[in-house]
Amino acid sequence: MTLTWNGKRFDWVNVVYFATIHVMALGAFWTFSWTGLALLIGINWVAGSLGIGVTFHRLLTHRGYKAPKALEYLGTLCGMLATVEDGRLLGVGLTIGEDEDGGAETDGIGRL
Repeated sequence: MTLTWNGKRFDWVNVVYFATIHVMALGAFWTFSWTGLALLIGINWVAGSLGIGVTFHRLLTHRGYKAPKALEYLGTLCGMLATVEDGRLLGVGLTIGEDEDGGAETDGIGRL
């Protein structure tokens, strides 16, 4: 028997992944600490600001500055922590050259 939703088969890798994340989130009620909250905020800032903003957008999309390969890889890893666009470099690949057409800037997948 194959489970479907709206005519599409379930992707069991995604089902297991998201179920695991939600079960782990329930554990937060019994394991809260202020140190953990500070780490969450700090890592979220590193992933979002340095990873997405500085590396994915300014470096990889626009090539706005030059950086050593090791720093470029480290920044890419930080951006992947945010799991934006499935945690892969899909977002970078779609946004490279977004301004080259001379038109309006989009978010890389066709939206303004």
